[in-house]
Amino acid sequence: MSLRPGQSQPNVGSGSADPAPDPEEDDGSTDGSGSALVAPKDPKARATWLKEKLELALSSRPALAKVRIGIAVHDLATNTEVAGRDADKAFNLASNVKVLTGAAALVGLGGGFRWRTAV
Repeated sequence: MSLRPGQSQPNVGSGSADPAPDPEEDDGSTDGSGSALVAPKDPKARATWLKEKLELALSSRPALAKVRIGIAVHDLATNTEVAGRDADKAFNLASNVKVLTGAAALVGLGGGFRWRTAV
């Protein structure tokens, strides 16, 4: 990206970016070839099993140690919480924030905007 003296932002349409995701960003924890997990049929055993699986999934990824994560798993038939972790905490919903950020960028920059960078 190049800026002229006194210019704090690039001109609209003055750059480009590769929108394709970087395959290196995948944590590589699985190759997708594993077998599916089968939960116990007993509801109480299933709740315990699910809580253990959630904790194991979160604790086995050191990158998540400092991340705030809230999880709520509900039984749709009984509308009861089966398992959860910080489910009652307030969070900014990442997906919603991304949608709002994307919409604001489209309105402000236009659909043809490209941000050119040089490395």
